[in-house]
Amino acid sequence: MQVTFKNEPRDVAAIFRALPWRDRLFFYLQGFQILNIFWPPSLLALLLNEWLFLGILLSFVAILLLIHTYKYLRIWWNMAKNGKVVPGDLSITIDEDFLELRSEFGGARRLWKHVSRIHDEPNYVVFFITPLRAYVIPKRFFASGEEAEQFVRRGIELKEGAVDRPPPEVTWESFARDSGFEQLHLIRHLKWEIDPQICARIETVGIDTEAKNTIPTFWSLCGQLLFPGFLTLSLLMTKWGYSAEVSAWYFVVLSLTIVIWMFFGLQLNTYLRFRTSLARQYTAIQPNEARFFAEGIGTVTEEGARFSHWKMLEVVANDQEAIVIYDIAPFIYVTIPKVSFFSAEEEEFIRERMQECHDFENDVSRDAILAEQDDVIVADLADNPFRSPPPR
Repeated sequence: MQVTFKNEPRDVAAIFRALPWRDRLFFYLQGFQILNIFWPPSLLALLLNEWLFLGILLSFVAILLLIHTYKYLRIWWNMAKNGKVVPGDLSITIDEDFLELRSEFGGARRLWKHVSRIHDEPNYVVFFITPLRAYVIPKRFFASGEEAEQFVRRGIELKEGAVDRPPPEVTWESFARDSGFEQLHLIRHLKWEIDPQICARIETVGIDTEAKNTIPTFWSLCGQLLFPGFLTLSLLMTKWGYSAEVSAWYFVVLSLTIVIWMFFGLQLNTYLRFRTSLARQYTAIQPNEARFFAEGIGTVTEEGARFSHWKMLEVVANDQEAIVIYDIAPFIYVTIPKVSFFSAEEEEFIRERMQECHDFENDVSRDAILAEQDDVIVADLADNPFRSPPPR
């Protein structure tokens, strides 16, 4: 079974509507990690009965959570207007073994056991390939409502049936042959060992070109406890031990201690996010090889095979430990550790060549768009020769 369709930015909003409330709540609660920054100084203010300082800290927390809620809702609200979609015609094929997507900008073949779930919306059919990424098919492209129902029903049957039978072998050769990618110009076939530490660090603090965004270790956090712990003990002794009245220096030291505890909370938050990401990376399925073509990048994993043209990839980033290619930020297409190259010269050559291919494809695409605009302007001037062309 196959359907050909086009996506518009408003179609992307169907992903949010198809998400279970449990998942929506989970992603929203990720913003509550800022509590790791504020609970140490808040606990200090509580122990010292400094209600003014505690109120100020809790007010900051409330303001930040309101900002997070606004941004969270705004992201989903604007998705209907600014969602990034693959231009042109797309086709999805339901095969016995795979869910396949094809377009003029690439293609993907995914085993049914690795399709996250299938959701039937009133106006859309949504195939979730990950908890947050999905293929969205508007039902208006089906011949009838019955055909859309059959499409969904068949997909669910194949997904459920894939659990009880061994998956077929996924190879690049068969994927390229079936998808028409055999004529691509191969530059290098890259292979590497997956490093969960690198992937978790990049997911936690982002691209780090100059080794400035370091992840604190458990022992470094323990060391950071010494100075604020000493100040906290001094404040407790001053408040409850030796003097019925506190001097101005007490409030100076208290303010300094609160700032230090907030810095510690920031480091603690980074460490906890890194550990959470690291645990996820050890179980995640990631590509450990990629075929670098002049036209794009192809990968194969146990989930399936995929190829994307450079014009559909957002950026080629130079991290201190890896070459990172982003699909749509923050989603990473592939992470290639630099230690997998024979030398720094080879790594630099591959990275610069990738950047050249990416820039060239995007320049060609941009020129094509401008050429179409020029054709429209010329046609408009032919109809109305007294009208000036719009300024660029």
